[in-house]
Amino acid sequence: LDILPVTGDFDHDVDVDQSDFGHLQACLTAQGIAQTDPACADALLDADDDVDVIDLNTFLACFAGPNQPTPPACP
Repeated sequence: LDILPVTGDFDHDVDVDQSDFGHLQACLTAQGIAQTDPACADALLDADDDVDVIDLNTFLACFAGPNQPTPPACP
C-alpha cells in the first residue's frame, strides 16, 4: 500500500499539524526573498523561490491537526 504525500506534511506522519507548522515557520522568508536552505526545499509550496504568505495559505488549507485527515480544499 503506497501512501500518497500530503501537502504540508513535512514530517511524513500523514497529517498536517503543529509540528509541520514549526518546519514551515522556520523556513518563512518574505515575498521576493528566496529561500535557499536545502532543508526548506519542501516548504516551497508554490511556483516561486520564496516561502511567503502564499505558501502559508496553501499550508493552512491543509492544516487539520494531529491524526486528522486533510480538508477537501487541500491541494
